[in-house]
Amino acid sequence: MNLIQLHTERFLLREWIPADVHLIHKMLADPRVEPFHTFSSPLTIETIQNTLAGTFEDQGKLKRTHYGWSILAKKDGAFRGSVGLEGAPERFRSKEIFYTVHPDHWGKGIGTEATEAVSRFVFHDLGLHRLEAGVATDNIGSIKVLEKLGMEREGLRRKILPLAGEWRDNYLYAMLEEDFFKFRAV
Repeated sequence: MNLIQLHTERFLLREWIPADVHLIHKMLADPRVEPFHTFSSPLTIETIQNTLAGTFEDQGKLKRTHYGWSILAKKDGAFRGSVGLEGAPERFRSKEIFYTVHPDHWGKGIGTEATEAVSRFVFHDLGLHRLEAGVATDNIGSIKVLEKLGMEREGLRRKILPLAGEWRDNYLYAMLEEDFFKFRAV
């Protein structure tokens, strides 16, 4: 099985391996991150194992629905976060991107650099039509990442996210293949 690697100037995006479960769990269990994800608290390692299981199963398939990468610093191999894709039915040629940057490294452009590499993979390598993302309306950092990526806010989904014990609104962002190619030299 060949795992897909994506490269940016500063980072290697390496597809998840079982050893990443502990790194991702530790990052998502951090109290600074918990308000932005939909997992129950306290977050267990089993929850992360079960969540990533579908992606691990997909890695050996020719037609895939799930992708997930650990963001590793090229200079020292240190874990900086994760980014992934979930797919819609094949006929829609669409995926949803999700990402988390370790809070010790927020504000350093990691999310922007990683999502740019994944969007290039989505449109250039997979040949998809649409890339979507949902983001809590108060998650200003992620909103900035999506807008820097060139995504447009398409709407508001009311009380769709179970965050910190309550239902919260989120914005739907998207980018079409023509948007991606119009503003980038590939």
